[in-house]
This record gives sequence, C-alpha cells and structure tokens, in this order.
Amino acid sequence: MNLNKCPKSFADKTKKEVAWWIRLGWTTPFVGLGALFFLYFIGWTELYEKILVITATSFFAIAVYWWWWALYKILNIAELLDATIKKFDAVKKEIKEVRKDLGD
Repeated sequence: MNLNKCPKSFADKTKKEVAWWIRLGWTTPFVGLGALFFLYFIGWTELYEKILVITATSFFAIAVYWWWWALYKILNIAELLDATIKKFDAVKKEIKEVRKDLGD
C-alpha cells in the first residue's frame, strides 16, 4: 500500500469493495440454492449433481478469496495506523522544538 496516498481514497475504495462483497454475499447463495431447488424438483438429477458440485466449489472459492481480501485489508489498515502514529510523533516532536525555541 502506498502510504503517500490520501487515506480518504483508501477508505472510499474499501467502502466500494465492501459494498460489492455484501451484494455477492446476499445474492450468490440464493441464486445457487434457488437453481438447485429448481433442478431437484423438475427431476434433472444429472444436471442437479453437476450444479451442486459447481455451486459448492464456487462457494469455497469465494470464501477463500474473501478471506485473503480481508487479511490484506486488515494489513493495509495496520500500515495506515502505523504511518499515522509516526506522523503524529513527528508533529509532536516539532511542537516540542517550537515550544523550546519560543521559550528561549
């Protein structure tokens, strides 16, 4: 993560990504289960079994991808907090120096 970028752009990008994950999390299970329900009741067992495997594999792949996305977001937030702390320390040091210069 480039820490010279504005934290607001990082926050905006993260909000958009989270919105997509929310949509995906709400939509995908219902579509997959709806398709399985439909295929089961019309009696297409061969297609049902194939779709079941595809659905289960897709759920697993999405879960793994989401896990790594979340870990990287947490890492980016930790790096951003670390950079913020360092900047505050630098500001604090400068304020002490100014205070010292004004006191002399």
